[in-house]
Amino acid sequence: MFRTKIDMNFTNSEELHILKKITMLLSKAREAWLSSTEKDVPFNCHSVARALVNYLQNECIALSVTDGLKLGFGIDEDRNPTGIKKLPHSWIVLRNRNGNIIDPYPNGIISLSPLLILMSGQFSPYGGKPTQCCRLFLYASI
Repeated sequence: MFRTKIDMNFTNSEELHILKKITMLLSKAREAWLSSTEKDVPFNCHSVARALVNYLQNECIALSVTDGLKLGFGIDEDRNPTGIKKLPHSWIVLRNRNGNIIDPYPNGIISLSPLLILMSGQFSPYGGKPTQCCRLFLYASI
């Protein structure tokens, strides 16, 4: 798993606990899906984010789902890229003083590595606005 140094001035142990819990839950979901004979279960970012928030609703940090858009490649019926497009996406916002984001379903795949996106600090890509992320990949529809 890719790891980077985390600046604890812009996150905390509670957020990292939530991230670890989400990673564990996604790992278990992936194992269950791989061992299932029913492979047509529709997973998407919207259902995954909502299921996680629903399951984790009694955690120490309030969580909410934001539905918005991300920049990604569109594809035609022959699976050829058609250019960069705004695509629907959902992510989890940690409703505390940091307002950081966890993207449990990055790039449209269930992976073992959800992303913790810091909303402040030197490396914040989104300008500190979790409900109106306008730089790089995500932004919410208003």
